[in-house]
Amino acid sequence: MGYYDDIEFDAYNLLEEWQGQAGLYLSYAEDGVDQQEATDNIKDELDLLTAQIELLIRNEEYTLAPEGLKITEKAVSALVACDPQVVAKKRALNKAKKEASLLKKAEIAFEHRKRALENAVILTGRAQYAEPRDRTKTIEKKKQEKTVDDIDSQLNRRRENG
Repeated sequence: MGYYDDIEFDAYNLLEEWQGQAGLYLSYAEDGVDQQEATDNIKDELDLLTAQIELLIRNEEYTLAPEGLKITEKAVSALVACDPQVVAKKRALNKAKKEASLLKKAEIAFEHRKRALENAVILTGRAQYAEPRDRTKTIEKKKQEKTVDDIDSQLNRRRENG
């Protein structure tokens, strides 16, 4: 899945990014739910397989058990844990759990993406991404106004005193 590609957004195309945000979030949320269901199904299959193998061991029909093995709880647990089908199913379960966890993290990342989009909109509204402006004219104009104000105040003082 392209988690990393979908998390990024174009700060200069915020409208399109906002329009796609909810759909992306929903897509990953649905994938997460589907993956959790798949994980639960694999867990159920593992439980069923474990129970079937335990029954075979207890009925002494398990072909991989060493001959003359005394059937104790520890022996049953050890044989079940070493069964190739159980080992393969546990690996599949661990892989499914990993994918489910990644999808949950992707959902969290999309919450962060949403907040980043909100902040980008706020900053854009405040003209933080605006082109640099030449403020030298503004500064020169303020200097002239200050000079004129200073001259006016000096003239006013002279009229009052004199």
